[in-house]
Amino acid sequence: MESKPSHAALAVVLSIVGALALAFGALVVVNVASEYEDLARGWRNPPHYASVRRAPAAANEPRRDRSDAGDFDGDGVDDVLECVYLHRVFLFAESTSGMVYLHSGASGALLLAHPVPTPMSDVHWRPDSNGDGADEVLVDGPPLERFAFVRAAR
Repeated sequence: MESKPSHAALAVVLSIVGALALAFGALVVVNVASEYEDLARGWRNPPHYASVRRAPAAANEPRRDRSDAGDFDGDGVDDVLECVYLHRVFLFAESTSGMVYLHSGASGALLLAHPVPTPMSDVHWRPDSNGDGADEVLVDGPPLERFAFVRAAR
């Protein structure tokens, strides 16, 4: 004769599973509430990002390869520009096809972290176009997705 689990044992197992589910749900709520802005964007903005603005760019913009020298922060030291291609679907935002990162050559600080719109987008240095003495970052994708990052006026 087979033994069947008692109703009391089944109730204990269900109680443990329910408690674990509630704990997991609470953890998710706490993380979303404490990092909502980062989750909504899908990436963490560095403090220096406030000094960067996005500007339109024309189809015939002058450009240099991202492996060439460029100085975005205007400190006289070449900065490091890279683009990492990926496809992430964020909790509250659209998916992206890459991230452009710009690091200070002097301190290594992250100056810019921003998604690029398509996997065909490419990232280049753009010579100074606004006369502030600093190079800019050109994101060159489909014609409607061409833009540049420039330092905001201080």
